[in-house]
Amino acid sequence: MTVTKPETAVTVDVTPDPAAVAAKVESLVSAVNGLLDSIKSYTDAGSSAAALKGNATLRQLGTQVLDVLAFAVGGDGSASQIGLQLSKDGRYVFDKTVFTDKLTSDPALAQRMFSATTPTAGPDGDLATTADNGTSPVGIAAKLLSLAKSANDSTIGSLTVLAQGADSRAKDLQDSIDAWDRRLELRRATLTRQFTAMETALSTMQNQANWLTAQLGSLAGNTKKD
Repeated sequence: MTVTKPETAVTVDVTPDPAAVAAKVESLVSAVNGLLDSIKSYTDAGSSAAALKGNATLRQLGTQVLDVLAFAVGGDGSASQIGLQLSKDGRYVFDKTVFTDKLTSDPALAQRMFSATTPTAGPDGDLATTADNGTSPVGIAAKLLSLAKSANDSTIGSLTVLAQGADSRAKDLQDSIDAWDRRLELRRATLTRQFTAMETALSTMQNQANWLTAQLGSLAGNTKKD
């Protein structure tokens, strides 16, 4: 909206757009399933190409993502009411029609089940405000957001710690490789000196053998016969 001058008797109508909200939820579900597929691909114990085969941290994260929807049964009932459920192969399934209908007929329920939060109890037992301890996620999207923030925490996030551990192991391996390279180079230099010395010695011995052969031949030629 752009206001160019003061005006009177202006009415602004705001109408909900369930289809647009449903499209965003569908995008979120696609992102969640993409994450689950990536975790499965990276940790597949039966695949030789899996970069993080059997990694417990990633597998646990995948389980936590599934648990968000698997245990999303509160006072309002099952998340299937807003078109969300789990498939038998561990993926999010979203029914856009069901969600749109529920968002139209009972928007408060759809909002609670999807994005609701509750105030967190403070140290004294009273409900804390956002300025204190914030809120606890209740809705499915709110829980997914909380899980994502926790996994990506710059200090203690599970993915952060996993990446730092991998970086540390890679550095240790590189240090070991560099150390072996230095040892191998020293060994190569030692063997090269020994081989050069051996060739020099063999050449000297060959010259001496040729000289002795020549001397012995000379002596045999000067021997008088009776």
